[in-house]
Amino acid sequence: MLPHPTFYVKRSIYEKFGLYKINYQIAADFELITRFVSNNITLNRVPAITIKQREGGVSSASFKGRVQGNHEIVMACKENGIYTNIFFIMLKVPYKVFTLLARWLVGVKK
Repeated sequence: MLPHPTFYVKRSIYEKFGLYKINYQIAADFELITRFVSNNITLNRVPAITIKQREGGVSSASFKGRVQGNHEIVMACKENGIYTNIFFIMLKVPYKVFTLLARWLVGVKK
């Protein structure tokens, strides 16, 4: 998942591809971005830090939230024609551990 706390979208894109799907309780943002990308919408990244955001939220507040979020990510990928499975999604766990360890080693504060 790309960082998206300041994710801006033109109104015409929403009109063409739709809004957030409310049947996704946790991964609606992931599904929306996946839908845009799978329809060849170009994403542009601003190469500057514009906000400081802590990690957390519903998807990481509990084990149940993590399971539901991962399930919704798999559903969103399938719905948008992207092959994945729960085992592939779970590969993000070692990546997150590595990221947290790297931040700790270089002294990055949360």
